[in-house]
Amino acid sequence: MEEFRVQVDRLEYDGNIVEVVKTQPIDQLQRGGSLWARVGPYIYLFNPATRSLFETYEGVAAVRAITRTPAGAEIARAMLLRSTLNEASWPRALQLLSRAVTQGTDQPTTVQDLVIFGERWTEHRYNREYVPRGGR
Repeated sequence: MEEFRVQVDRLEYDGNIVEVVKTQPIDQLQRGGSLWARVGPYIYLFNPATRSLFETYEGVAAVRAITRTPAGAEIARAMLLRSTLNEASWPRALQLLSRAVTQGTDQPTTVQDLVIFGERWTEHRYNREYVPRGGR
């Protein structure tokens, strides 16, 4: 997998949880609807930087990713616990991320695949304004 760099607005520590906050452009939400609202946190959780963080710092118990609108409203959040993914599931997470990032505009099912994986392996919550009840 080619190098994937993550740029975030804010990176903070809350005890043994690393919190990543990123602003998601409104036009992305208008074009992609609830699917793009749901995928936001998973882009920042299932990437090589998160895996490296867990490998490098034993004291990190989890990474929480939060996406916000430019006005500051929370869109979505998800938290990945250190012990959730293993040597077999990390490559799958990275593969799903790569496909979603490179093919998501033309093939929205790649984005949906990442969301389904994310919802299975994280504690997550969506703002009902962007993701109506039922999440779809």
